[in-house]
Amino acid sequence: MRYTQEQISTALVLLKATGSPDKVVQTLGYPSAPMLYHWRKKYPEYYDVPNQKHWRQAPTELKHDVIKHCLIEGEPVKLVAEEIGYTPSLIYKWIRELPV
Repeated sequence: MRYTQEQISTALVLLKATGSPDKVVQTLGYPSAPMLYHWRKKYPEYYDVPNQKHWRQAPTELKHDVIKHCLIEGEPVKLVAEEIGYTPSLIYKWIRELPV
């Protein structure tokens, strides 16, 4: 299976944020842990993304506001993620895990 640059970037940023290949695979559903390590070597520019905030730092109120913007107001997840400095994959995770 071929992955897009956005999928690779998202996986590597999440890997850096969580430090766990298993968490990345569990959250995103792709790729395998060996593939993540391969990508980390091949695409260091994605792994070393500056100014990405760690998902654990986000207050619950922010998570709920983001979910509201995406689900109720229909704003694109990617746009909201860029505005607040988190990855789109983490916003999708919040949507799956938090009640609105």
